[in-house]
Amino acid sequence: MVNNITSDRQLDANRANALKSTGPRTPDGKQNSAHNAWKHGITASSVILTTEDQAIFDEIRKGYYQRLVPVDIMECDLVDDMVHVRWQIRRIRGIEDSIYEIEVNRRDLTKGFDYAGNAIRTALAHIHAAEHSNALALANRQLTRLSRELDRLFSTLSNLRRDHPPAAPIEPVEEEPVQIEPIPISEHQPPPATEPTPASEPLVAEADIRVPPHPLLREAA
Repeated sequence: MVNNITSDRQLDANRANALKSTGPRTPDGKQNSAHNAWKHGITASSVILTTEDQAIFDEIRKGYYQRLVPVDIMECDLVDDMVHVRWQIRRIRGIEDSIYEIEVNRRDLTKGFDYAGNAIRTALAHIHAAEHSNALALANRQLTRLSRELDRLFSTLSNLRRDHPPAAPIEPVEEEPVQIEPIPISEHQPPPATEPTPASEPLVAEADIRVPPHPLLREAA
């Protein structure tokens, strides 16, 4: 008999609490849950659940970038998609493990068995889950789809690097702007100096001008 078997009452309480949980309600809580959007493009609200560890996601993403070394935005998008798919695969596998854990800890699991070791309990849990729920079948279909998507992304990245290698970036030449300095004009600037116009010289000198005496004056003399 397995020790520390969870009681039915505790399982029911856990299920009820899970149904009541609605996630963060306050603006601050929602903002913290979303992590204010990912700085590298992937938003936490679309990848990381509140029950998951973002630090593990960061380590996986870091490892993919260190291994694949994307060189441009197209390769970065493909690598981010790979990380997203890989994260979903981990999630589905965790769901499968949780389903088995719930089934294994059912109190009536070994009803009718005089002895049930761990292997038998696991088998009974699998049988019960397969007969009473399609969760395992759904998880298997999702794993198949995600595994194919991951392979497709790897092939796409390989084909992109083979058929369309990134070209060397062309650095633009920065031309220095031509600065035209304006000529300052003062409001009180004096008018430009002009040369004085020379006075016209008289044609006949004043000393050479002789007025003849009047005829009456000559008779009186």
